[in-house]
Amino acid sequence: MSKFEKEYDIVIAGYGPTGATAANLLGGFGLNVLVVEPNTEIYDIPRAVHIDGETMRIFQSLGLAAEIEPKLGYPTSLRFLNGRHKIIFEQDISRLPQSNGWAADIFFRQPILESLLRKGADRYERVIVKLGYKLTNITQSSDGVNIEVTNDKTKNIEKVRAKYILGADGASSRVRNLVGIKLEDMDCDEPWLVVDWDLPDNVKINRDAYQVCDPTRPVSLIPCAGQHIRWEFMLNPDDDIHEIETEARVRELMAPHIHRINADLKPEDGTLTRHKVYSFHALLAETFQKDRVFLLGDAAHQMPPFLGQGLCAGIRDAYNLCWKLAGVLEGKYDQKIINSYTSERRPHVREVITQAVKIGMVIQTRDKIKAFARDSFLKLGRIFPPLVSFLEIGFSWRLGEGILAATNKSKLHKISGYPLEQPIVTLSNQPGQRLDEHLGQSFTLVGFGIDPTSLLESCTFDRKRIVIEALAIGIPDGFKIKKGSLTIWAETNNVELALVRPDRQIYGVCSSNQKQDISMQLQNLISSLSGQLS
Repeated sequence: MSKFEKEYDIVIAGYGPTGATAANLLGGFGLNVLVVEPNTEIYDIPRAVHIDGETMRIFQSLGLAAEIEPKLGYPTSLRFLNGRHKIIFEQDISRLPQSNGWAADIFFRQPILESLLRKGADRYERVIVKLGYKLTNITQSSDGVNIEVTNDKTKNIEKVRAKYILGADGASSRVRNLVGIKLEDMDCDEPWLVVDWDLPDNVKINRDAYQVCDPTRPVSLIPCAGQHIRWEFMLNPDDDIHEIETEARVRELMAPHIHRINADLKPEDGTLTRHKVYSFHALLAETFQKDRVFLLGDAAHQMPPFLGQGLCAGIRDAYNLCWKLAGVLEGKYDQKIINSYTSERRPHVREVITQAVKIGMVIQTRDKIKAFARDSFLKLGRIFPPLVSFLEIGFSWRLGEGILAATNKSKLHKISGYPLEQPIVTLSNQPGQRLDEHLGQSFTLVGFGIDPTSLLESCTFDRKRIVIEALAIGIPDGFKIKKGSLTIWAETNNVELALVRPDRQIYGVCSSNQKQDISMQLQNLISSLSGQLS
């Protein structure tokens, strides 16, 4: 009999949004999964408040969009104000491209989201969840990991074994510390007072978000989902932390800005559910993997909230990693492919953190002369928008080098490694649906103006290991674009075929302006993929 009480494919440490997303993904692949989480209840305070369209697209892939969407909130605009409360930059959120098939900026309440993600994982009998347990020890071997988990209340220790461990256990990650992965400090350490304020249901809320770039005290004012308002006040050097965290002081700080939410509100209105000082950090794990141990979410990276990408990055981590692990455990892919996790995700997250820090520098400017120069520059950007392109929201960042067809020298390099746009498509007389509903869980070859079926059938590759489905857009019997600019993208980039990964990232494309004919390009593309996967 095994000395281990149970053996699993994967153990997940941490059951926040990132861990719960991974549990849903791995459960969907039919894997045996154990989730351990020290807390017995969901923390009933909103922490992260923002997701983007790509994150919502991932929730769509879990089959949970219908449950999550009614709980979301949508901002109308983002406005940067100067110290005199004049607008120096403005972005109409409603006009941002919805390239992932969902709004570019979305707000949510974290306890509700976590509850829905956990209910989603309950669909899978092979996903076992142990609340009140924490991972306390890890010993790796060539073919697996020996793990000790401890019940926080009884101190009972259980010994289990898994093929892999996912450390989604937060900023102070026990998993990260046990395997000795260090964090790179990207030079951002600023204390802010974070305030969560709930208003009665009968109060009408203006949904504009504000960044008040006042050098005397920068302020963020963000209407979130429902009646929840998030405030953030930057601390001054002479602030007393204990005094500034008091309710009376918090309401005093809110008073000059409350009219932006509703002109009839008073500082004493509403309920403060949290008012605490936190330091915003920019930290990045030196690697996201140590042999059979992987870091996800805050365990792998922490960033200031100025782009609202902290939680989004963790959800992307799970989406990037889980299909690779499933393919390896099913025997379809070589284990080497999971080494692409760090090489793809770490550069991506580094770009996001860098962008967040840049925006933070704009918001947090305290020198009045520098603030005047900033204000003048941003005002000029209203006339010449390219000057302030770094402030635009709705970014899409490219994956780092990993399982992608293009090399640094390739003209196609800028196309690979981005999510394929998800338009609304129709087939025959059926109602419109988002494109991903027709892509399935495996690779998909999408044809633009041509049927990729016969081209795919003529290619040589191991069809038992690599499943590639075909989908045509813009031919008589194919899908038609009802809403979205995917066809324009294909025409602009001369794309006839796009090979899309299970995580909806573009592996590579076949282009009409290449010397090779399209069938040879496709064979080379698939041969490249075969070499990377097996």
